[in-house]
Amino acid sequence: MKTAIPALILILSILLTTNGICDTKPVTAYDHAIEGMSKGSNGDYKGAMKDFDKAITLNTKDPRIYVLRGHVKADFKQYVAAIKDFNKAIELYPDYTQAYIHRGDAKMRLKQYFDAIADYDKAIELDPKNADAYGSRGDVK
Repeated sequence: MKTAIPALILILSILLTTNGICDTKPVTAYDHAIEGMSKGSNGDYKGAMKDFDKAITLNTKDPRIYVLRGHVKADFKQYVAAIKDFNKAIELYPDYTQAYIHRGDAKMRLKQYFDAIADYDKAIELDPKNADAYGSRGDVK
């Protein structure tokens, strides 16, 4: 469930590109972010980071791009770098529940359990019905 949003973006990307709807090179920040997710899920970390860097160059103010890039970094066990992206997303949008959940996940992988719980608690405060936040917090405790 934690990967639902990035997985949805990846599925949309695949559908658009395989159906010939989107046969051009990435143009917008979101195009590059989708390419980054696709490359990341195919094991191309360097290519993914290049696309995410381009996306952020085109749009430095969208926290979703930072969360997606952080998610890919975490998938490649780059937890400290991922936390920096989640921090930036939270700086841009302090009420971004998913950023807190993903940051908590990365902190948990680094065995920063108390900090992870604090992030899950914040996510629950922001969205009391978020099952991912409760589940992740339960995994730590």
